[in-house]
Formats: sequence, C-alpha cells, structure tokens
Amino acid sequence: MSAATKRTVAGQADAARGRLDLHRVTKAYGQGRFSKTVVEDCSLAIEPGRLNVMIGPSGCGKSTLLRLIAGFDRPDAGAVTVDGSPVRGPSSDRLMVFQESALFDWMTVYENVAFALRAAGRSSRDIEPLATDVLERVGLATFGEKYPGQLSGGMQRRVELARALINDPAVMLLDEPFRGLDAMTKGLMQEYFLRLYADNPRTVVFVTTEIDEALLIADRLIILSNAPARVRRMMDIDLPRPRSAATLYEDDRANDIKREAIDILHEEARKSFRGALGDSLARSKDAS
Repeated sequence: MSAATKRTVAGQADAARGRLDLHRVTKAYGQGRFSKTVVEDCSLAIEPGRLNVMIGPSGCGKSTLLRLIAGFDRPDAGAVTVDGSPVRGPSSDRLMVFQESALFDWMTVYENVAFALRAAGRSSRDIEPLATDVLERVGLATFGEKYPGQLSGGMQRRVELARALINDPAVMLLDEPFRGLDAMTKGLMQEYFLRLYADNPRTVVFVTTEIDEALLIADRLIILSNAPARVRRMMDIDLPRPRSAATLYEDDRANDIKREAIDILHEEARKSFRGALGDSLARSKDAS
C-alpha cells in the first residue's frame, strides 16, 4: 500500500473520531478581587472531521478555550469531552500549534519532528518512514538536518505542522499559527495547510483574528462574544473548494457571510470598549 493510500485510509478513520463537546464551561484566572472570568457558561458541539475556525474580539478567550480543549487548563465548572470521554489533561490525540514557535533550537528539523515519538519509546526503525513521509508532505524533505534557526518563519511553521501531524491526532488545535508572517508567506502557508487537510481530514479548531483567513479556511465559523467568552453565532461556510482570496473577493455569497460576521464582531468589540471605559472611570473615582 502506497503512503498516499495509507493516508487516505487513515484520513477516513480520523474523520470518524474527534468529536468535541464543551458543556457549560467556565474558566477564571486569579483570586478574590483580582479574579477575572475569561470563559463563562460556554457550550459548543463540534462534529468530527471538520475544519472549524474560531474568531472573536481581542482578549475574548479564544486561546483559553483552545487550552481547555487541549487539556493544558481545567475548567472551573462544566466539562470538556472528546468522543464522549472527559478531558483530564494533555493527550497525543489532541495536539496544539501555538502562536509562537515551540521548536527546540538545539535539535534538527528531523529530531524536532520525531521528538514526541521518541519520547513515547518508538524505535528509530518505526519513526524513520513516518518522519520522512511527513517532511515530504510539508515540502521539507531536504531540510531534515537543518536547525530551526536556519529556516525562514514559514518553514518553521511547516515544521510545527509536521510535528503535530506525525502523531496522527484526532484533533488539531491551531492558535493563530500564521501570525507574524508576511502576507505572501501567510498565503502560501494557508495553501499548504488546506492541502494537508484535504489529504488527511481530521477535526480542526483554528483560531484567527482575520475574517478573510476564516472564510478561506472554514467549514464552520464559530464567532465568540466579548469576554467572558460564549458562542455568539455558528455559521456553516457553504462555499465551494478550492478557495482563494481572489475568488472569495468576487463571490457574492462570501461577501454576504463576511458582512454578517463583521457586524457581529463589531458589536462584540464595542462591548469590550465600553467595558474598558467603565473600568477606567471606576478606577479614576477610586483614586479620587
């Protein structure tokens, strides 16, 4: 069986796993008068094998929700489940790609990609074909012996994706993975990511602050409220694939969805500004 055929079979299996459910989840940080509720009474159901993009006002709790799904944090109330099982901590079934690079500078590209499998006790004989295959899929087959510092920002992002994919997770969590890249590199990375997903579908929750990126990527758009985060609206993005920035710009349906989403985001962002202004006035009164 060829590597491509194996990936297709694996992708079909992955599409049947990875259902996410958040039931009335609340999360706060700090204690006493310094406590801040970031997520409150948030419920969300995500079907297996779909590309979900989460968007909301700055500081609304998007990253916190990803961390709760990943198991890095625990909710103060409510429950997070994957395929019906409670999330009690991190798992190789749920892997996260962060905003900033988490690559080990002292390891080669190959060593970074293979790290989790080696830590799990897999043999070099088992790891080598998997690492070779995933590096080919992200276009870095000839860069295995390079170090992260020798790569461009876009190439480092591809190594991050390869490191997640080699573990064959049911759920991939991406927290603004292309943030900070120049416009051309970001566009290329979006194309890479969509090709990788088409090759091997799985449940994806992708956080972005850019509505154009959301429309390019999403099967479903999850719009969050101002903090504390709740789901304000879920929108199925019924636009044909493959998509590009140019075709979306000229598509009436895409522009209708974009206007509706922007209206909601602006409404929630205004709440954030009103809240910040109220806090500032309260502090001024306390000081006087």
